[in-house]
Amino acid sequence: MLASYEIKAAAAGLAICLVGISAAVYHASTKLVENAHWVAHTHQVLTQLEAAAGVVAGAEIRGPLEALRQLTADNPVQQARIGKLERLIQRRPHPEEIRRGVQEMAHEEQELLASRFAQQESDSLRLKWMVVLSCAAALFLLCVALAVLFHDLSAFEAAFREAKYTVAHDTLTELASRDSLMVQLDVAMAQAAHTGQPLSVCICDIDRFKSVNDTHGHAAGDEILTAFGKLVRGGIRIGDIAGRLGGDEFCIVLPNTSGDRAGPLMERLRESWERLEYRAPDGRACSVTASFGVVQYGGERTAKALLHAADQALYCAKGQGRNRMHLVLAA
Repeated sequence: MLASYEIKAAAAGLAICLVGISAAVYHASTKLVENAHWVAHTHQVLTQLEAAAGVVAGAEIRGPLEALRQLTADNPVQQARIGKLERLIQRRPHPEEIRRGVQEMAHEEQELLASRFAQQESDSLRLKWMVVLSCAAALFLLCVALAVLFHDLSAFEAAFREAKYTVAHDTLTELASRDSLMVQLDVAMAQAAHTGQPLSVCICDIDRFKSVNDTHGHAAGDEILTAFGKLVRGGIRIGDIAGRLGGDEFCIVLPNTSGDRAGPLMERLRESWERLEYRAPDGRACSVTASFGVVQYGGERTAKALLHAADQALYCAKGQGRNRMHLVLAA
């Protein structure tokens, strides 16, 4: 698909062409109207010539001749013929001679009329094609404008989705960000309190993560966090919520799950992480484990209080030697 600025440049060029076509249409229509005026004028001249031909003698012919003089003021040839007719009338010629003079004038006006009819037909056809071309250009311009609009809207929606995802997710692990996790935990606690369904929460972290950073470098630490995030994403169920609280500490929210069901789920996750073989960037093998603290929601009033309970369970797991899961069921 063309870039937005290329489409806009094409639209601008087409708009300029459309303005030019519109100007040409206006000029052609003006010319057509002017030609129609001259056709009507020629008809008036012919009408007066017919009147003059009907009264070729006497004072009656002077009226039509005077009207003809005014109507053909822009035609020197016809003015000369009118002068010639007036001189003939003064000499009182035979009516046939006057009639011939009138017919000569009528013949020239008919030729003018035929020429103007042909010009009018040509201008009318030209105007018709200009209108068709103008409509086609306008329709194409509309399509281009819609293409620009949809392109910009798509780009805006893509940027909005990316920004929304970035705000709601941790960039390193692709798990929920802390703020997003807290909002979802509040919702899960409210639903559990309202429906009476069980809710369990787990807090886990990488064992001795600081020593990993110190020994292998922060790049190795980031790789471990990324790998752990991938493991968690693949190990939780649909409907579960996982997020990074900060550093190497993670939280997993398990809606509609009691503690006795949450414990085995988290234990399987711990075992999966323990079995993973990790090799540091310098090629040295690195054994990495994690500790898990799991609690069941027991009516805590705030998410902070529930996370504190899970944190205490995590401390118990670490106090028992790390690389284990410690479960606290609701009282």
